[in-house]
Amino acid sequence: MAEGAFEPAPSARWPGARNPVTQFGLWEMLATWCVHAFQVSRPIEELAERLRIKLEQSWDDLDGLSAACIRGAGESFAIVSHRGGRPGETEVWLIKGEHGENAEVVFLDLFGLSEQDVTWRADHLRQ
Repeated sequence: MAEGAFEPAPSARWPGARNPVTQFGLWEMLATWCVHAFQVSRPIEELAERLRIKLEQSWDDLDGLSAACIRGAGESFAIVSHRGGRPGETEVWLIKGEHGENAEVVFLDLFGLSEQDVTWRADHLRQ
């Protein structure tokens, strides 16, 4: 197929365009190595501002999103906010198999949050 005949690269979720490749959002690719651990009742912009973190814009099969990958106190986290998600809430993701038992506590301490700020917790983190 001639180069000019290609349609825009489709997302992996919705293939079918006349193009030999599919395209992933950066977060969509990274999320395969992470697990959604918990959510906090703070907008991602507020969290980013507290620790002067730069947010990246990406997308996944759900929506456009803002995200940042950070490391602090020996733990790695990804904070994510989908444009169509719950307003004022931020998802916190952990790298599969590489997080300690106290990752949630570490995150809350880093951002000056408390247990009351956690609005959802994955089953594997419930005590």
